[in-house]
Amino acid sequence: MEPAATPRSPEFVHLHVHSEYSLLDGSIKVKKLVKELISRQAKAAALTDHDALHGAVEFYLECQKEKINGIIGYEANVEPLLLTTSKSPFHLVLLAETNEGYANIIKLCSIANTDGKNRMGPESNVVCWDEIKAHARGIICLTSCMKGELQQMLLSEEADKSDSFIDSLVAIFGSDNVFVEMMDNGIPEQKALLPLLSQLASKKSLGIVATADVHYLKPSDRDTHLSLLAIKHKLQKTDVQGFDPALHFHLATSDEMIAKFKDYPEAIENTLKIAQRCKVAIDTKSIFMPDFRQRPDESADECLARLSREMLEQRKPAVMQWMGSEFNEDVWNNYKERLEYELAVINKMKFAGYFLIVQDFINWAKERGIPVGPGRGSAAGSLVTYSLRITNIDPIRFNLLFERFLNPERISMPDIDTDFCMDRRGEVLDYVYKRYGAKNVSQIVTFGRLMAKNALKNLARILGWSFFDSNEFAKLIPETPGITLEQAFKEEERLRERIENDERTRVLWDGALAIEGTLNSLGIHAAGVIISDRALDQSCPQLESEGQMITQFEHKFAEKIGLIKFDFLGLKTLTVIEKAVQEIRKKH
Repeated sequence: MEPAATPRSPEFVHLHVHSEYSLLDGSIKVKKLVKELISRQAKAAALTDHDALHGAVEFYLECQKEKINGIIGYEANVEPLLLTTSKSPFHLVLLAETNEGYANIIKLCSIANTDGKNRMGPESNVVCWDEIKAHARGIICLTSCMKGELQQMLLSEEADKSDSFIDSLVAIFGSDNVFVEMMDNGIPEQKALLPLLSQLASKKSLGIVATADVHYLKPSDRDTHLSLLAIKHKLQKTDVQGFDPALHFHLATSDEMIAKFKDYPEAIENTLKIAQRCKVAIDTKSIFMPDFRQRPDESADECLARLSREMLEQRKPAVMQWMGSEFNEDVWNNYKERLEYELAVINKMKFAGYFLIVQDFINWAKERGIPVGPGRGSAAGSLVTYSLRITNIDPIRFNLLFERFLNPERISMPDIDTDFCMDRRGEVLDYVYKRYGAKNVSQIVTFGRLMAKNALKNLARILGWSFFDSNEFAKLIPETPGITLEQAFKEEERLRERIENDERTRVLWDGALAIEGTLNSLGIHAAGVIISDRALDQSCPQLESEGQMITQFEHKFAEKIGLIKFDFLGLKTLTVIEKAVQEIRKKH
């Protein structure tokens, strides 16, 4: 029996890939992408989502686990350089070659989503060429897809400007860092451009590079991709550009790409060369928290210990009151011993700064008459939080365990949720912005997903169902919170009967199952706020929404890169109680 053949090493690296973080345009979940890369024995791949870096850290970390070089990229919207009559921005792919390049991509992506928001019309987050020039070091530039300015020039009457355009890119990025991008997704214009792009690159002594402009994982996912595009652009599914079955934007295999670009072998070879050059290491060990201390001659640990001991003494009368005649110095020594134990754990885990920051904004609020909740969750089990007035619940009196809050055997960030009066929560946030610097503080992005009924109704609309029909069918989904379509199918007999006995309904159901769970919108975390010791756009891309600065990374990935979340919950109950007290005081 012959030994099994050793799989040949990959001969192509994907450098232009969109995940579901390209909202309603890409459909690939990051974990599934990495799983597919593993199955192909891929050594590297790039993630280049449209207009944002939401998936960068997740992709990087998932690739790191599997010893894959996860290249971080970004397909930017860029103002016209030479085609100045264009009313729309053009695409440009930027890949981080070095840590400096990664930092510059973060800067550019932040600029586009803040200062560049709506620069060229609604929903166009655009970066200007002057901004690119200022942040070009360490970046490899690819000329992008059919929406790239170079491609549009070559297809227009202004093809003579292509030389100048390339010269401008080289002046910004350097000749070794500019590659002319070539694609063949079945679009006739793409195929017509291939020799022109190759000739231009040769003329300018630049490399060519083949990409697949990936938007979904497998050829069978194409229909799902079209559904998402129809939902995004509010079209009927049959009206989506790209409905032509000859078009394909899946994660092509190495063999497929080699066959497509058999006349341009250099374009394939350069994918490996670029991947080998891209070496970014994201810092996941540092913690970027403000150095809070009240005195220059004491550390954060010393400051926390001093404040906790001083403020515990101020709690002594309350302890004496509830204990009555049972109070004695032995009891009080137990309090002090518990405090010292907790301080030792907190200091060992290096969390002193966190407690100091939380007590500062809570006590600031209390001093100004802003209603603050007594404490919620496991934080009420800490005597340190009780001493510092973070909570107002005596954990010894109520037999609450500190270890439920902080366990020395399992190191994880403390999580103190604080309730503030809904009407005055904004005042506390304003204080934090001023205290630590507006660039160092940010709210946190959240993502909405197409879940159950929402997925069903969206798909019904693009398939031409009437509002009445889709609504009536959606009513068959049980109202159970978080229920999935699969669970609904198992639970509801009338639903099963409709799906099994009606072809039109079955098509709707299968399509809804395919898009269920896909990201479709951005939101703002109800309570979470990042407070850092430096400008956040040094390590975390930002965006602006509803007048607020927001991280592009979800909190779990922001925390992976050392950014700490503090929770400021607005509680209507506190507002109602405060107004009731005010009314009582007016009348009595």
